[in-house]
Amino acid sequence: MEMEKEMDQICDEIQKKINFMMEGNQKVIEESIYSESQALVVNAIILGVKYGIKSPAFCEDLKKVTEKEEKLILVGCPVSYLAVSARHLLGIQEYTGDDSIIKEWIECKMQF
Repeated sequence: MEMEKEMDQICDEIQKKINFMMEGNQKVIEESIYSESQALVVNAIILGVKYGIKSPAFCEDLKKVTEKEEKLILVGCPVSYLAVSARHLLGIQEYTGDDSIIKEWIECKMQF
């Protein structure tokens, strides 16, 4: 029972951060981009693109995400692919590769 309560608290904290990010809170987006929580990282990437965040802190951590080896997969691809797409869409680094998943992320412009 105690463990369930702890998990609920963690989920509540994650949701609060996601809500702040959805409101365009740049500070929370920057803090979440290199989180241990995949949910926070993914939301930070997508919302960072949506709000056009290009601060040095965000860009540096976004680059770290592209280089991170992952075992967790999101919608069939590593989160790092999403980060590569975000760097392209923000004009930080053009993607010239041929990975079809990254190209699809770029084509849809992360407009969800």
